[in-house]
Formats: sequence, C-alpha cells, structure tokens
Amino acid sequence: MTITYRLDESVAAKIDRHMTAGGYKSPQAVVDAALDALEIMQADTDALRRLIAKADADVAAGRVTRYADADVLVADILAAGEERSRGEAQISRRARGATSTPSTTTWCMPPAAVSPAGSSALLALI
Repeated sequence: MTITYRLDESVAAKIDRHMTAGGYKSPQAVVDAALDALEIMQADTDALRRLIAKADADVAAGRVTRYADADVLVADILAAGEERSRGEAQISRRARGATSTPSTTTWCMPPAAVSPAGSSALLALI
C-alpha cells in the first residue's frame, strides 16, 4: 500500500540533505532510518524513566548512601566498579567514609557538596 504525505519545505530539505550526504538511496530510506532512531530514543527514554522511578522508590524507602562530598562519591563508584569487574565481595562503604543502610542502591549527597572538579569527574564516568 502506498500512502502520500505532504511535507513542508524544511522537512523535504532535510530529507534531501541526508540523501545528498550519502547513505540513503531514497526519501523512504531516510524516513525509515529516522523512525528507527525515534523508536530507539523512545525506548531509551522509557528505560530512563523506569530507572528514575526505581531510584525515587529507593530514596523513599531509605535505601541510600549519603556522602559528605563528590570526591568520596566518585571514589565509591569507582571502587564498586572495580569490585564488580574483579568479582570480589563488596568492600564496606563505611571504611571509605560513607554511611549507608542495608541494600544500598541509590547514591546521594547534599547539592552544596558538589564541587566543579567532582562534577567533572562524575560526568566523565557517565
């Protein structure tokens, strides 16, 4: 079945640019790729919303670790990653200066504790 859509000039120009740049043999190929990307983006957004809801539930239930500053948080994240990659037992967070409750799944700290250097280091981990 063929359906005809009317596109405004700006959308048609975007399709033409993508075809001219290469990689797409037809306007339909451009639209197919765009729709595939949109589906992936929507799935990622849905997954992110589920993670946020889980984190909110963890905070509400008190399953958090509180950190005095970003440097301790970053050190804890790096240590947890190293532990997982080595398959070792969990190292006590208390030994690294954090206080936590059992089954800790969410990290938090007061916003004032975030330093520019700590923020940059944390963003580099993402």
